[in-house]
Amino acid sequence: QIQNQNQNPNQNQNVARAETLFAAAFDAYELACARCDSRAGDDLAGLLMDWGVGHASHARVLADTLGDDVWNADVAARALGACERAFEKLARAAEFGVGDVDAHVAFGEAQRTRSEVLRAEATARRSMVETFPESLDPSGTGGARSSDDLFADADAALARVSDPDHPHPLGFARALRLDSRHLDALVGAAECHVERGKMTRDSFQLHSENPSSSSGDASKAHFARGWATYRVALEGPLLFPDDRVDPGWASDRLEMAYNAACAACLAGDLDAGERLLESVVECDDETREAIAADADLEALRLRRTFAGVPPGG
Repeated sequence: QIQNQNQNPNQNQNVARAETLFAAAFDAYELACARCDSRAGDDLAGLLMDWGVGHASHARVLADTLGDDVWNADVAARALGACERAFEKLARAAEFGVGDVDAHVAFGEAQRTRSEVLRAEATARRSMVETFPESLDPSGTGGARSSDDLFADADAALARVSDPDHPHPLGFARALRLDSRHLDALVGAAECHVERGKMTRDSFQLHSENPSSSSGDASKAHFARGWATYRVALEGPLLFPDDRVDPGWASDRLEMAYNAACAACLAGDLDAGERLLESVVECDDETREAIAADADLEALRLRRTFAGVPPGG
């Protein structure tokens, strides 16, 4: 196992308390579902949906404790287990609520969490192999999965939930087949494309010095598709002003615009990224600090002074 027990004791205590509350909630959901009678009008699909979202939230809490400098294999295993339980409940919710996209969107979010945990494990395993090459078998023949296999699994998970043309779409991709302009599904799919681009780019930078390699081209393609999907999401509230495409709170609108700007910059559309960020800064001046520190916006900072942030941050 790759394990680092030097975690913040307060964080461990908070996670333990959260898991106790999650366990109580899951017991309540199980009881509610057992007593549910859909023939009498009870919303079984809604119960299963909430139960699945609860498991996804549990996985998210656990995943948030994992990082580059902290790795706990037991926590990671519990997070992946919570994701699997979320998938099972959300799939059942989708079966009962035919045509309802919300369960599919929640499935996509859970799959993003699973991918994040797999990437964290792959990064930790790769770092361990580089630091202590005798401690782990990088090929995975000793029983542990290799970092390359983990990265591939993480990428495949995102591909299936983000591409509506996938032969067996899930998550955001399935939601977009049902409603091609569903905002949450569009944003979720866009983020998956961006995350895939970053994974491919990082792998390319690590393994290759050839700028024309297929990995470099693939990362650019992922970024371009993420930005294209964000453009559709941004146009939605203007072209289709109804409840399905309204981002809601102002903070949600700003977050979507900021993330879209990052996607635009990664895709090479610096003009669009700058316009979006100018709009965000007008509404929230504190965003300047985030812009100065965000690696996704490096190309924009290097090009010119933007919104009072000097080139290079």
